[in-house]
Amino acid sequence: MRNGKGSDITRKQKDLLRLKRELDIIRKKINSLAWLPLPKPAFHSYAIGWEIKLTSSKYLAEYKYIVDEFAEHSRTKTLKKAKELNPPKITLSNKNYIKLLAKHPMAVRWFIKGKNKFNKNIYIFNKREILVKKIFKIYVTHLRTIDPNLESRATEIKKTIYGNYKNLGILYKYLGLKPIRTENVRHKREMRYLDSLFKEELNAIHL
Repeated sequence: MRNGKGSDITRKQKDLLRLKRELDIIRKKINSLAWLPLPKPAFHSYAIGWEIKLTSSKYLAEYKYIVDEFAEHSRTKTLKKAKELNPPKITLSNKNYIKLLAKHPMAVRWFIKGKNKFNKNIYIFNKREILVKKIFKIYVTHLRTIDPNLESRATEIKKTIYGNYKNLGILYKYLGLKPIRTENVRHKREMRYLDSLFKEELNAIHL
């Protein structure tokens, strides 16, 4: 039974490796496509982000650096939903936190320590009172003409490999790599914003 189970895992590993190679080929094809300018910018979505509401502060430059470097946006297609949503909390990994403190040691006072869903240390910016929510319009200025079947296949493979922790672990073991959980998170985000990553060059302006 042990041999049979081992054979099953080997087949699974090889299948996942084949999918990864196929995905790499698809990515190269997509990335080789030219960006074609649109006659005029076209609306894509709304982005919700943080900005510093202070106009003067001893640490204004440091606050702006944190927001510019680490803040992320939420996105939605409707203005109604954009008004309801808040941007994600400004959260740093342990690695980014150490880098930040090396550059701005005083920032140690502005973060609280927590754990993410992988039980890894994270650091959350706790100066919420200096932040203000801003809504932006996202406009498409260029497009790549991508075969829908190619794009659909890329999405399917991403979900199979990166949307399943077990599959990702099997693949990494086969390749002799140490599993990186942030890799899974990165690819989930990549799937969520597949259109913007693969199809569009975006510009943001204030509403």
